[in-house]
Order: sequence, then C-alpha cells, then structure tokens
Amino acid sequence: MLKTLPRDDIKTEITTITPEIAEAYLSKNTGNRKLSYSTVNSYARDMAAGKWLLNGDAIRFDVNGDLIDGQHRLAACIKAESNFQSLVIYNLAHAAQDTIDGNRPRRASDILTINGFISGNLRAAALRLIGGIKLGLDNPLAFRATTQEILAANKRHPELAKSFWVQKPTIPVRGSMLVVTHYIGSHILDNPASATDFAEVFITGKPAYKDDPALITRERFMQAKLKGHEMSRTMQWNMLVAAWNKFRKGDKVKVLNKKIETTPFDDLDIRKL
Repeated sequence: MLKTLPRDDIKTEITTITPEIAEAYLSKNTGNRKLSYSTVNSYARDMAAGKWLLNGDAIRFDVNGDLIDGQHRLAACIKAESNFQSLVIYNLAHAAQDTIDGNRPRRASDILTINGFISGNLRAAALRLIGGIKLGLDNPLAFRATTQEILAANKRHPELAKSFWVQKPTIPVRGSMLVVTHYIGSHILDNPASATDFAEVFITGKPAYKDDPALITRERFMQAKLKGHEMSRTMQWNMLVAAWNKFRKGDKVKVLNKKIETTPFDDLDIRKL
C-alpha cells in the first residue's frame, strides 16, 4: 500500500516568485543534486524573454521545510532578475524527493511530434544548430536551446522540412548537419541549385565537377568512419561548412586542409535566422 500524508497536511498554492523569494527558498536547499549552470542559463533565457509559462510543475518542500525540487528554476529567476509564477507544494514526505525527475523528461522533439510536425528528433536537432549559428557561437553544436527557443525557431523556419530529404543512410555525416547546410544554402542564401547539388554529392558519392570539395570532404568522413576513427561532430561541422563555401563558388580542391577551425557560412546574414 502506498504511504501518503493526510491530504490536509499537504499545502499547495500558486505564487509569483520574485528573485528575493527565490533567494529565501534557496536558503532551504540543504540536500539536492549538483546545480547545472547550463540548465540555469537556459531557464534564465526563457524567463528573461517572457517565455516561461505556468504549467503545473511545482516548487516542492518537504515536511521539514527543506527544498526538494526547484533549485534550477529559482537560481534562474535570480540570474534573469525576472519574476515567474509557479505552483508551490509544502509538507511532502522527504522520501518524495527520490521519485522526482527519475524518468525521461519530455523533450523538444516530443513536443514537436505531439504538435503534428514530422521527424521530431531531426527537426529539433536542426533547429538547435540553427540557433547556435544565429547566436554566432564558435561551436554552434554546443548550443543548449530550451524547448521554448526551439519552438520559436520552428515558427521562424516553416520551410525547414523541405531539406529533410537529404538525410539518407548513405551520408557519412550527422543528418541534421547536412539538413541545416542545405536549408541555409537553399532558403537563406537563396542558392537552391547549388545546395541541392552539394547534398547530392554527399548522398551519392558522385562529384558535381572535377576536384569537387564536397566529394573530397565526403571521402574524408568515410575513411575516418571505416577506420573506426570517426572525427568529432565539431570537426565534421567545420569541414562541412568549409566545403560548402568552396562548392558554392565552384572552387576546386585537391588536398583537404586537416586543420580547419571555426568556419562560418560566407555571406550569411544571421538576422535571417
């Protein structure tokens, strides 16, 4: 039989939490998991942008008055210097903390799929990468976008799915990378013919012209994969964009530069992202 407290002992309320209240709540944070600063930063961006919604997730206190859930939201409130509304629950059994966040959380890809968008995982990964590019990050793959940021980006890029066809089993690179490269080349840089030809090289392994930079890059990816030395996603991304920049101009390449560093898209106006 489940052990529960009498209903009258558990108190709930909806509270507007200010940074001052957040500090007071956090003073009761005596036994919680290690704080993830990347999570705090993500939550803070949503709060500062007014995208944080009351959804029933609670700030929780146990029967001793100790905070057992909510430290990241409270820390984000302080960082963002923004108020947010939340359900607050008091007098939970201390053992209830062991049941919180024990299963897989709902991800942005799940939300996209629930709302009827195809290829939720691919779409979310591509939108996350686009967000990192828009922010001008040296490594856009490292951008940890919030669900609200991904949903907002999805609204800005209604044509994104038109690039999903490039994800094929034959490509030796992560599908979302080639999707984003094709999408930016086709819809942002307005060069659909070159973007399609570039993707076809990666899909078929057939060069578009002699000394094709797309083909030589594909072969480098294939060789690394066959040898079991698959290169990092960051290196793959930088090489892919560098190959696109050359392919778009019709440049020829005989030897691949093995020390390619951070590579932005040539002529890209990030405001369009």
